[in-house]
Amino acid sequence: MAIAGVAWGFYTINGKSSDNPQQDTAMNFLYSVGFCVLLLPLYWFNEPLNVTQQGLLLAIASGAITSGLGYWLWYRVLPAFTSLSAGVMQLSVPVLASIGGMIWNHEAITLTFVLASSGILGGIFLVLFSGYLQSKSS
Repeated sequence: MAIAGVAWGFYTINGKSSDNPQQDTAMNFLYSVGFCVLLLPLYWFNEPLNVTQQGLLLAIASGAITSGLGYWLWYRVLPAFTSLSAGVMQLSVPVLASIGGMIWNHEAITLTFVLASSGILGGIFLVLFSGYLQSKSS
């Protein structure tokens, strides 16, 4: 997870200078295919490959479509934010993903979720609001 977080940080920094978010996102997905192909034999040694049509369609839908659109949108709006604001807003992703799970998978709302989400969203608010106050006083 730490490596993924660092990679996402570099992805975001790179995206701030993107002139063509759609093309850049498409190329990033193509680059990732190479890594997947290289790592696929490691998987085959541990598990036999069992691909179903439904599984393949769900993988395409979640990977290429929803993630691709999300990354494209992120690159599209990124120039409007400071690096600090963009980094802090990314902390909301686990909360949003959890809410999605509650809506579409009927997952339970727990006290742990409410407390953790309140802490995350409260921290985001404090950072963004303090930046707003600093810009107003300047």
